[in-house]
This record gives sequence, C-alpha cells and structure tokens, in this order.
Amino acid sequence: MVVDTRRHPTSRRPSFRREALRRRFAVEGIQYVSEPSLGVPKKVRPLARTRPWLFRAAYRGVLSRAHAVVEDTVRMASHETIALLCFEAESGECHRSLLAAAISASAPIRFVDLEMRRVEDADANESSIIGESGRG
Repeated sequence: MVVDTRRHPTSRRPSFRREALRRRFAVEGIQYVSEPSLGVPKKVRPLARTRPWLFRAAYRGVLSRAHAVVEDTVRMASHETIALLCFEAESGECHRSLLAAAISASAPIRFVDLEMRRVEDADANESSIIGESGRG
C-alpha cells in the first residue's frame, strides 16, 4: 500500500497526480491512499531548510491534530507493508521521518528509507514510477 502524505497531492508532472498514481498502482495491484492531513502546510515547508528545529515542532503539531489519521495509518502498517510518499527527496528535510517516528511510537513497526533515483521523464516512461519489474 502507498500512503500519499502530500498536503496537496498534485504535481506539474501529470503522472504524479493523485488520480494518475491511483490508476497506475491499481494496475500493479497496489492500493493507493491519499492522506492530505499528514502533509506539511505551505507556510511550514520553508522551515525544513532554514529552521529545522522549528519545522519538527510545527509538524509534530500537525500530527497531534491528525491523531485519528495517524492511528489509522498505524493500523494499516500493522497489517501490511506501506510506503509513505511525499514530494521531498531528501529524508533529512522531509516530514516522512517524523511521521514514521510517530507511527513507530504507537506500534512495533520498522521503517526503511528508500533511496530515490532520479526519474528523468516519468510521463514518457510510466514504468519508471514503480521500477523496472513493476514492483519497485
């Protein structure tokens, strides 16, 4: 299962928009769930680079307001493998690690940060979204 944690699950690249991802993953038998409440508000995003400590504190506030969604994600992760999806490639400047820590604090769940490779033209080669074999 892929849990899209972008506040606004859209992209300039059509193949990374919510419905395109939902269709593409469905073809591969992978469930796609969009959870915008787990995303980072626009005015908080710049803090990840300029004031990381404030970014972490602000995102923890987001998580406290989205407690029910976090708990739903914990339940999903306890039954199947999930991937947390967002826009940011650098894990140190991303909310995924904070979300993973919050989920892990509620259940014995292990997270692995996947290395991202550059997708040069996902719109032209949709198989590159998931991987060569179709299973990442």
